[in-house]
Amino acid sequence: IFGNLIKDTSSKDAWPPPYADYLPDPENVWTCTVSSRPSQARHFVEDEQHVASIVAALAARSTLYSVAAAQSTRSMPAMLSSSPVVEPVKGLESPMLSSEREHLPSPLADMKAIASVIQGKKLAFFLDYDGTLTPIVENPWEATLKEETRDVVRALAHRYPTAIVSGRARATAQSLVKVNSLYYAGSHGFDIAGPLRSGTVKSGLVADDESSVVSTASSSAEPSITYRVADSFRPALEEAKAKVEAMLGHIKGVLVEDNTFSVSVHYRMVGEGEDREKVDKAVDKVVQELPMLRRTAGKMVYELRPSVNWNKGKAVEWLLEQIKKEKHETYMPIYIGDDVTDEDAFQVMDELGGFGIIVHENPIRDNTAASFALRNPSEVQQFLEFFAYGKLPQASEADRRPFDQPKVQLLPPPLVATSKTP
Repeated sequence: IFGNLIKDTSSKDAWPPPYADYLPDPENVWTCTVSSRPSQARHFVEDEQHVASIVAALAARSTLYSVAAAQSTRSMPAMLSSSPVVEPVKGLESPMLSSEREHLPSPLADMKAIASVIQGKKLAFFLDYDGTLTPIVENPWEATLKEETRDVVRALAHRYPTAIVSGRARATAQSLVKVNSLYYAGSHGFDIAGPLRSGTVKSGLVADDESSVVSTASSSAEPSITYRVADSFRPALEEAKAKVEAMLGHIKGVLVEDNTFSVSVHYRMVGEGEDREKVDKAVDKVVQELPMLRRTAGKMVYELRPSVNWNKGKAVEWLLEQIKKEKHETYMPIYIGDDVTDEDAFQVMDELGGFGIIVHENPIRDNTAASFALRNPSEVQQFLEFFAYGKLPQASEADRRPFDQPKVQLLPPPLVATSKTP
């Protein structure tokens, strides 16, 4: 029990409350107050985030983790028969053994097993940007890449074909990552370009070994491949952007981003309630007025995209085929992403002979087509370092999923409360 929802006829609050029949008796109840003030509860935590951590951990431990279930539902984990089995916590076993609550394993828990699976195969990496290489931030323009992460990505691209597959405009993704040896698929895969083939830059991008912008006139570099899926949709997307801005310009916190082949309407900084409903309705109205566009959703963002059968999964398939033609080799793809739009790529990984990794704090197997999970961009960097530098990560106990430990100590209150303590 968090709070004071417990049968207590001695309480100064009005008794019985309307929900009294639904409250448990106090004998077998674990009690915890939120704050360190004197309380009749036996434990305390500092704030709501700690409550959420504990509740998530308790919920996770109510379901057993089964490697056998993983082998029956995903081909890649089935190959990792040496992955550790996480034993259930005694006393918290649940009769509900449904795979719906099964958590994805972390590849960091057994990189040696991963290495044995990929041994002898040519690898290709496909990486989302926001939420994968950089943390999610309120203002998308503040999602800058750490130099350390950039170095890892650059080193990875020198050893393996590597692509950034982002919802952002391709030019925006290139200017944020600043690595010329990458493939870039912007606008959810609608705008694709291959690596620049020299150390200079085309169209004002920063070279790998330069810190200044090179003008187009003095540039000689060209992308190895280019592909644009929906040029004819640009007028409709420009009109959609103008309509959204006109309807939502008065709402504080709305950010409208032109991604060339999509329009993103960010509402993370919009106050909850009526204003967010207005954003939702405005996007719906624009789609009704421009039926050649369709609406999709991501993390606190609505997307207006061309109504064509193309997505990140299709982009990965196309890129793999081009890489095969160029290198005369067949490659095993590894896709890492964090958002709903990355599911299209996860869903094609088995068919392409690869696997997907979702970036999520608490991933449930049936909620994603990914085979593994990493918790945050820091873990993504650690995973990529293994391939970029041959650096074997040292998995901590916390890495050995599927369940995270709550980052909070449960201590008695600082003062012993009496029955008169409110």
